[in-house]
Amino acid sequence: MYFILPEPNPPQREIQKGFLLTRNRSAINRDKLIEYLESNEIGTQLLFAGNLIEQPAYSSIEKW
Repeated sequence: MYFILPEPNPPQREIQKGFLLTRNRSAINRDKLIEYLESNEIGTQLLFAGNLIEQPAYSSIEKW
């Protein structure tokens, strides 16, 4: 297993505070990965999970 991490942009002095880890039909279990990262003091945060249209914020939008 490996991740492709963002490349630094040399002219900028910003620190990368967060980035996405995505998986495509991988055998990696999301919950186990989160548990592993957090047990090694690497913070995690889910942004969206599942179907975006099913999120509560979109409940009033008419579905086609």
